[in-house]
Parts: sequence; structure tokens; C-alpha cells
Amino acid sequence: MKETTNNLTPVAESNECVHGNGE
Repeated sequence: MKETTNNLTPVAESNECVHGNGE
């Protein structure tokens, strides 16, 4: 789920993804 919402919603669970995804 985090892989789909990583650049969608910078939540705590996808914080790691959005960190290097270019929020």
C-alpha cells in the first residue's frame, strides 16, 4: 500500500518512500 501512496500521501508508513521519492 505504501508503494502506491508513497508519492500520494506522505504519511508515517510511506515516510521512508516519500523521503527519496521527491515529495
